[in-house]
Amino acid sequence: MTSAWINRETQRYPVAVLAGLAGALAHPTPGWAGLAWIAPALLWFGACGLRGPEGFRYGYIAGLVHFLVLLRWMRHIPFPVGAYAGWVALSAYCALFPALWIRLGLRLNGDDAKTDRPTGGWASWLFGAKAYARDAWAVRASRLMTLALGWVALEYLRSMLLSGFPWAPLGVSQWRQLPLIQLASVTGVYGVSFLVCWSSLALG
Repeated sequence: MTSAWINRETQRYPVAVLAGLAGALAHPTPGWAGLAWIAPALLWFGACGLRGPEGFRYGYIAGLVHFLVLLRWMRHIPFPVGAYAGWVALSAYCALFPALWIRLGLRLNGDDAKTDRPTGGWASWLFGAKAYARDAWAVRASRLMTLALGWVALEYLRSMLLSGFPWAPLGVSQWRQLPLIQLASVTGVYGVSFLVCWSSLALG
């Protein structure tokens, strides 16, 4: 394990943990819906300056924390050994989707092709953030739109792949926001997920 790997990647893991917790706690219980508007931006911008494989591992940590907290009710299923094994295994599987979102997003952002980034943890983050800020407004807007669409596509894929697990997409966290969730009558819950994710990234 190299010091560069430790500096650039593992120093981001606390951010990944916070992003995972924020997304999970936005759902019942406790249902702090406002955290859903923070989680995607925290997850994405925490990955600035990482390479693709590093971003995948970072996203996987966030996803694992997210689903371990979100699916904690599985521990109360009868037959404790099977319940705990199923809880960990399902969380580990579902964590692949936010990891893939970060990985594909970094490739879209061109981060895989950048070879002059610093090796230091937060120096590499600043390098990535500055590179993002230098892009034209239209380019950034297009990327954020694509990232939000990618988020929704991966939620849909999770709900369908291998018989599907559609539990708690991002939009479900807004179930108490009645004016907002009227959008679901036209787009389904994925339209609400898109709006929350895109708004989070745009305001982040």
